[in-house]
Amino acid sequence: MDAAVDEAKAHKKHNGLFVLACARGYLADAERLVEMGADVTACDKRRVSGLHYACGQGRLEVVRFLWSRGVELDAEDPGGRTPVHWAVLGARPDVLAFLLEKRAWAEGADGADDTPLHLAARSEDMEMLGALVAAVGRAGGRARNKRGLTPLGEAVAAGHAAAAELLATQGGGDVRDRPRGWSLAHLAAALAHPAALAVLLRHSAPAADADNAEALTPLHCAALASSAECVQMLLDAGADRAAAAADGRVPRDCALVSNSGLRERLATSAAPRPAARASGKAPAAPASPAEAFKALGEAEQARRVDRWATLDDPGARARVADGLPREILRRIEDLRTTHQILAIQRAINELHEDEDFQRDATLPHVRAAVDDTRGHGERLERYASDAVVMDVMAKLRRFQMVIAANGHHQVPFEDLLVGGTPGWQAKDEQRVRGMKIMAARQTRAAVAAATADSEEAAKSAADAEIDPPPPPQSQSAPEREVLPEEPPQPFTWQGFARYRQPACTSGCCYRCGLSSQHSGLNFYGRGAVKGTTPTPGPARAASRLPCKQDRGDERQPNAGACQGTTPTPGPARAVRPPAACT
Repeated sequence: MDAAVDEAKAHKKHNGLFVLACARGYLADAERLVEMGADVTACDKRRVSGLHYACGQGRLEVVRFLWSRGVELDAEDPGGRTPVHWAVLGARPDVLAFLLEKRAWAEGADGADDTPLHLAARSEDMEMLGALVAAVGRAGGRARNKRGLTPLGEAVAAGHAAAAELLATQGGGDVRDRPRGWSLAHLAAALAHPAALAVLLRHSAPAADADNAEALTPLHCAALASSAECVQMLLDAGADRAAAAADGRVPRDCALVSNSGLRERLATSAAPRPAARASGKAPAAPASPAEAFKALGEAEQARRVDRWATLDDPGARARVADGLPREILRRIEDLRTTHQILAIQRAINELHEDEDFQRDATLPHVRAAVDDTRGHGERLERYASDAVVMDVMAKLRRFQMVIAANGHHQVPFEDLLVGGTPGWQAKDEQRVRGMKIMAARQTRAAVAAATADSEEAAKSAADAEIDPPPPPQSQSAPEREVLPEEPPQPFTWQGFARYRQPACTSGCCYRCGLSSQHSGLNFYGRGAVKGTTPTPGPARAASRLPCKQDRGDERQPNAGACQGTTPTPGPARAVRPPAACT
């Protein structure tokens, strides 16, 4: 029995090393491990195979070796992505060419219904896009993902004019496509992509399309986006300045009051304003931003507030609140900070639930390595041969990315370990529930502020949503506020005071052992939780979207990597020393 157990452990170790060798391109090591019994189809803990990693990292020789050993080139990872998907995500045209030469499945859709052509259109890699268009033909250009977009729609949404031109002429893309009831011209104008809009108009996309529930034209959308280029382009294509939406607004009414130049360009003649759609009614006056927001349903108001809280640029957050009480900006910042701390808590919970991390991180030599590399990322190479240390460091680095993406809040290393703490699972769940409840209150507070008639009323209404007054003594106490389908749980914010923004005085911005100077993620802002309302702080600028699991969404096979990138397994992540904290 002991011999069988030892053999199983050795086999598991060989498989893990084989996946790592494939990801790093160590062909000789991969061949040797196969001779020692490693499975060529072996996967890591995320159930991602060596072939997927090799394709994403551009290890062409390893891919050739795996193909020669009979590995299935159409194998899917847990997210439904094939090696072709990984090659496109990793921007590896040589690997893609090999896969297409071997007849790998190029039309397959992943869990989001994205085909490799969707991903290539999104990235604007013209070499890969051309190869895929030639491989899948015009039929592949009509595939629609869960966002309702074809590859042409993805190119337009990303503002990639060259990709849109190729897909419109050779890739089967239809410039008159209407994803979810809106034309591609609406999409390009609303996202302020004049180059993509020019491609659509050149291929006869309608410039005055108003066939939607709100009767908005692309010109309305361009005005809302404050895109002078798109506005002029649509006017040159024959768009009507006087076209009225369902609520009576003309494009000029959609432009910011502060953008006088754009409003002058959209000014109509002295003719009477067109009427709203409803027959028999008097012409509708243009709605102010406050009136337009009040006219929305409660669900749409909450959805817009949540979306405003995710905007990257503080200036953009200020622009969307133009014409609304200024109190809403403070409430949006509060909501933003709560979302950041919720993302951090979810990352902490993930480490709490990781049995390997909890076991390994308490080992004396691992703790010594963490202390040794704290603030000195260049020392990480000393431990490259210790798989246990490197695995812990890789997980800390992923956690560090969440910290950096959400305001560099301070998290003591001890908080990542559960040890013998009783009831830690219930406490973790309670914290997440409490933050969700607070986020829901802050959303309602922002809505209340936006719909108030004055600044004073906005503050009072928002405060009432955050801290409702107690009921009169003669009345029974209301039921405790809970999330749907979850039992009521008490919650306080006191436990999160530890995550306040620390001063960086010793080359380390949090006590987890690695520097936290990172960029390239899409959660910004700093803030400390004080009392019941997070305190907003100065914003950070960056450029990419956060990882899905950091946002709490469904786990994807490339967990811990940013969207649009391809990760390497465990230890490979931690080899690159982190940047020094400044």
